[in-house]
Amino acid sequence: MSRQGYGRRIEQALLDRQSQIGERLTLEWLGAEVGKLEKRKEGAYTQAAVSSWVSERNEPSLVTFKALAEALHTTPEWLAFAVRPAAGGQQKRNNASG
Repeated sequence: MSRQGYGRRIEQALLDRQSQIGERLTLEWLGAEVGKLEKRKEGAYTQAAVSSWVSERNEPSLVTFKALAEALHTTPEWLAFAVRPAAGGQQKRNNASG
């Protein structure tokens, strides 16, 4: 069974961000960035914690989705719910698989 939920979107957003900046970004980096954005103690989100989101063993809170989106330069709506803004600012749900 292939994963097509929020974990896949987090993984894809990380790959997209890597392409944008031309630098390899790790799950450890993402955890550190999310922790900083949430003003948590250093090391609050380990590589294992981020891996559990990507594999969908654990679901991030909405606050964490917001921080993930900020770190990855995307929207929390996309990461959490596969909703992208449509023309005119309305939200559009992406029903395509992939």
